[in-house]
Amino acid sequence: MKFEVSKISEKGDFRTQNQDRVDYAFNKYGQFLAIVCDGMGGHPHGDLAAEIGLNEFLALFKTTNFANFKRYEIRQWLEVVVLKIRVKMEIIANDDQQKLAMGTTLSALLIVDGKNGFTVNVGDSRIYQFYHDKLKQLTIDQNLYNQTRASERRKINHLYEDDQRFNPRHYWKILTSALGPEKNIQVDVKHLKKIRGSFLLTSDGVHDYINPEVIKNVLASNDALAQKGKNLINLALTGASADNLSLIILEVSGEQNGIKN
Repeated sequence: MKFEVSKISEKGDFRTQNQDRVDYAFNKYGQFLAIVCDGMGGHPHGDLAAEIGLNEFLALFKTTNFANFKRYEIRQWLEVVVLKIRVKMEIIANDDQQKLAMGTTLSALLIVDGKNGFTVNVGDSRIYQFYHDKLKQLTIDQNLYNQTRASERRKINHLYEDDQRFNPRHYWKILTSALGPEKNIQVDVKHLKKIRGSFLLTSDGVHDYINPEVIKNVLASNDALAQKGKNLINLALTGASADNLSLIILEVSGEQNGIKN
């Protein structure tokens, strides 16, 4: 397989600091990991939570060879890694009570070989795949909207429709899961069979301010990979993004090889 990768992380126009952390790496076995962590801005030390999440995940990835793992073993490894990161955060927070409230999202893409990839998600950063002119969102935002039945959502929206203090967009985006010492956590892991086309990892400062059709058009363009990333950032800023903006774009091509089921 051939990989081309580009990453961008910017503070944006409204936040005083960038609490996002993004990176990617190949280990010595030729396997690939990309990761986006969006530190929670409404809590102290969101940047620290994001940094711990990213650094610990990458460190454990670089020392692991997945070639002889079965699929269920890789799933377990990903789940355990996230829990190890949480333990690391708890240890660090023992020296500072303020750090107990820190939290971050975490979305990562692991590619083992041409036929096996995995996404792991905590929170509402996202991973998309663009292939054969179709854009597919691979992760599901772990927020109040997706945790509430449609009938209940309609009831709440109707109940507060005349309340100027009620902003449905902000309300439904409340996270139901995050990575932190005292956060409720749900680790979603998904196996990918087709490792082809483009993969896009984004923090919500990007994807919340761009229509999916626009994302699709940018990824389908003939622009260089780095330019596609810049275009997405600029479009989110034009859409009045009020958050940090981070993304990783990966384009995959070449022959496939598989691992054990």
